[in-house]
Amino acid sequence: MNSMKIFISIFLINAAAAFSQPGIVALFSPHSHTFAGTTIPYRLFVPQNLDTSQVYPLVLALHGSGERGSDNLIHIQSHRLATSWADPVNQVNYPCFVVAPQCPLTRSWTYSFTGPIGPELATVVDLIDSLLTVFPVDSNRLYVTGLSMGGFGTWDLIQRFPDKFAAAIPMSGGGDPSQIANISHIPIWNFHGKLDDAVPVSFSRDMISALENNGQSVVYSHCKYENCTGLPDSTIAMFIESHALHFYTEYENGGHVIWPESYDYPHLFPWVFSKYRTIQNSINFTNLNNYHTLSLIQDITWSAINQDGSVELWFSPDFGQSWQLVTDSAANDGSYSWNTELVEDCAFGSLKIFLKNNEGSIYGHSVSSLFAIDNAMNGIPFVKILNAEFDFGLVLTADTMILDLLLADPEQNPLITTIHYSTDDGSNFEVVNSFLSASDSVGRTVTFHVNLLANSNTAVIKVSVNDGQNTSEDQTFHFIKQSLRPSSFPATHVAGAGDASVNIQIVDPAQLTGDLYRLSFDDSSYSYKVYNVYNVNSGQYVVQNATELDGITEGPLFDGIRLLIKDYDPPAVNYQLTGWQNSATTLELTIYLPTINMGTYTLYGVPYPADYQITITDVIADTSSTAFGVPAIPMKFAVQNITENRPAEVIFLDNDNNNQLSLADELYFIESDSLGDPLLTWAIHVEGNPNPVLPQAGDQFMLKTFKPATAEDIYEFLGEVNSILPVTTQPNKIKLSNNYPNPFNPVTTIEFELSQKSHVTLKIFNILGEEVCTLLSASLLSGIHRYEWDAGGMASGVYIYKLTAGSYSATKKMVLLK
Repeated sequence: MNSMKIFISIFLINAAAAFSQPGIVALFSPHSHTFAGTTIPYRLFVPQNLDTSQVYPLVLALHGSGERGSDNLIHIQSHRLATSWADPVNQVNYPCFVVAPQCPLTRSWTYSFTGPIGPELATVVDLIDSLLTVFPVDSNRLYVTGLSMGGFGTWDLIQRFPDKFAAAIPMSGGGDPSQIANISHIPIWNFHGKLDDAVPVSFSRDMISALENNGQSVVYSHCKYENCTGLPDSTIAMFIESHALHFYTEYENGGHVIWPESYDYPHLFPWVFSKYRTIQNSINFTNLNNYHTLSLIQDITWSAINQDGSVELWFSPDFGQSWQLVTDSAANDGSYSWNTELVEDCAFGSLKIFLKNNEGSIYGHSVSSLFAIDNAMNGIPFVKILNAEFDFGLVLTADTMILDLLLADPEQNPLITTIHYSTDDGSNFEVVNSFLSASDSVGRTVTFHVNLLANSNTAVIKVSVNDGQNTSEDQTFHFIKQSLRPSSFPATHVAGAGDASVNIQIVDPAQLTGDLYRLSFDDSSYSYKVYNVYNVNSGQYVVQNATELDGITEGPLFDGIRLLIKDYDPPAVNYQLTGWQNSATTLELTIYLPTINMGTYTLYGVPYPADYQITITDVIADTSSTAFGVPAIPMKFAVQNITENRPAEVIFLDNDNNNQLSLADELYFIESDSLGDPLLTWAIHVEGNPNPVLPQAGDQFMLKTFKPATAEDIYEFLGEVNSILPVTTQPNKIKLSNNYPNPFNPVTTIEFELSQKSHVTLKIFNILGEEVCTLLSASLLSGIHRYEWDAGGMASGVYIYKLTAGSYSATKKMVLLK
């Protein structure tokens, strides 16, 4: 390689470059490299104002499969994979070399994680080694990043050369989890999109899980499986400042292409350029290798491969959830006298030690075992829920829950431990269990019954501990709690026009009274609606001002019963009962809520709680409304509000001026608001094939709605087991139907029938057998059930849906065509 030619070409490019994306691309000079018979083109960026008396980091950027070729351009032009590092804005603070090789069109960076290295990746390694001999590149600060195919290449490189790179930033890729022990010392920041349909997010999750199983701590900046609460910027900055090794960023709504936001993530560059090539086992604690209690002045001892440079110590009082600096420049002489009275007492403390060279770069690290600190103050007790399943989107159907808890007190005082339960994602809690527990540094399990607790899709468990003075608490991510009920049956609707679904959930048959109960609603408040339950026999209210009306969360417990109420507020179209009644017409009437621009203002359709009947006639039956200044149109049909037993007012936009419902016509339903002014509600758009069969005189179309419960709605039921479904005396007869439509794009409906109440799971798999999603996991009553799957984010192909209900299991195939 002729280094003088490279220098000259780069300096000429730099002199004329603009700093837009094309301008940054122009800062890269084109070259090629040959090794063992394989030649690859590459682009090279050299820092401007290069000072050859210094050494600089080098970033290796591995592109994805879409940028393969031989033009030596598309791989740096298409994305900011390479150019983000060369951007002058970043180069001001982080000057570095950037090398971007291009893989040939039909080749790959990685072929096997266990077989021999591929010729293209081997050529890249030799290229880096050759650049080290030509340019002032710091061999201790080599960083590798890659996206998609390059993400796989990034993992492959660090697994094959675990002592070569100072840090790795794989994106939308994956590696070999079985080799994780060899690379756990390497700083890694992994990025992936949760909705990636090209490389499933499980590829990254498997690698991160392997790191944790190997004893490494991982900072989840955004999503941890289903828990996408994320961390505030201040917490991420704290972890970076305290030299956290491993980060995982999973974007909740991210697909495959997540690199623009990833390379622009403000925490990434400070983290990357603080990393220096790690020497494994270069430093280790020698007196903090098991749990014990520290106090007053404590000697912290370690062994290191040399006594050069200095060490940096960080302290965590809370099981590694936060870190604070102890010293950033202690002598590397094997011992440090730590005054523990300068920090808070704690039950689960730990230390991190970092070995630094004379220039201040960290090249070794170690983490102590857990310990307690107990000085004169009364320390705050500690509790942590260790169950990982909550982050995975737990669906709990069992009658008991087992919590794995870490709880202890610095003074080893007994702790009053309280378990709390919430059905509304942690907004409100009820106490479900309380007991006295001994302080324990190892951890313990607590089992408690949950079958009497309300079912909810946003359930949360909170555990609090109190030592008599101070309280600490920890809570889970929300989960689905759907305990199977021994009996469930509908209440009798005795008054009112509402369509609320009211199910009596028998929770504890032993507490049933056999009394008559009356359910009523209070909708007098503008902002919320409540319900009350009155025991007719005793003359007392057993439930007052309950708010659980979503059809998912059960209400308060009374006399062994919880109510499961689905209210429709606002009203909604009942599509199952909406449509033509015994008509041969092929016209399709689509119901929607319209938005109409009136020039100076906009009209918005408001859902109105009424059912309507359209009756076709062969003569003019009515005239349309003139509301909002629209002209009246004669209509060969009549519209009736059958809920309120009166003619309905409609605006008719007659597209072909034939006075009857036909293609492209529009109907707008008009009601009156509280002041008597016109109120725009539902709208109908007429669709169909180019030569439709029109409806005939006498044909009727029904628009049915689900109407909300009001103060006029009354339901009654008895407090007794009405219909226990015996799970042992009669097998569950289940029918899984073919999805429709099939093929489909992008929505299809899956229908199945249950002969008795069952807990059902409905999952979607791709043709490789990999789970795509769980469409349903819940306890369902007998009857026909339909669920839609929206595959808008999926690739075309064959998919499998699998229904499981008890011991029954069935699968069918469906085809997505886009």
